[in-house]
Amino acid sequence: MTVLYGALDAATWGTPFESVWRNIVINLYYRVSENWGIEPWFFYIDDLFAYWTALAVIVLVLARFGAYRVPWLGSAALVIFAVHSLIGHKEWRFVYPALLLAVLSAGIGLAHGLAWLAKRRNRDGVSPGAAAVAIALVALASGGLATTENYRALWTARADIVRASALIAHLPDVCGIELDGIHWSNLGGYSLMHRDAPIYWFGAEDFAAHRDAFNTVLANDKKAPPPFIEQACFGKVCVM
Repeated sequence: MTVLYGALDAATWGTPFESVWRNIVINLYYRVSENWGIEPWFFYIDDLFAYWTALAVIVLVLARFGAYRVPWLGSAALVIFAVHSLIGHKEWRFVYPALLLAVLSAGIGLAHGLAWLAKRRNRDGVSPGAAAVAIALVALASGGLATTENYRALWTARADIVRASALIAHLPDVCGIELDGIHWSNLGGYSLMHRDAPIYWFGAEDFAAHRDAFNTVLANDKKAPPPFIEQACFGKVCVM
């Protein structure tokens, strides 16, 4: 896989692994990524406890036990987490592999913990009842986290834009769609609108100048400018 990665860079960039070292130079030497914000080194730790609450401690303890059996899981998770904690610009997608590895290690730790308890009770293996209880506890804890305030906010994030986009999918004669006050990165795009029409993001200064390019507007907290007519609103997001 590594050889293929280098070969692809050589074919597309001109030098093997050029995309890797250019990314390092641009973001660590020129600090371009910091233009999108800088967070303290403990940002990921704070957020982890904010979302996982006390369960974070249980997962980390179980992950430590799992690391006894499969050391590379814990080591890889720690390296990824530590390296990205030292980089000023932080996004959760950067450390997602660390979370995945930690959860896998915690699962191994839980399984071997149950096996150890069974052995202490002079049994040959884990009883179905003990396994069922452990699985139920994990499921209840996970389900409880999914209903906390922070997670509820994630479940419903940009729901108004999704509903508005679904409406656009059923409007007749859509020839172009303008985003007014909505950043393109927050949009579901063609996967939600299902229209063979260009999507524009002109900005306030160019809205009137390019008005002949679109007949549908998806706007955030704005009144319909003439000649557009409001069709429906979902929260503060309106289709015109």
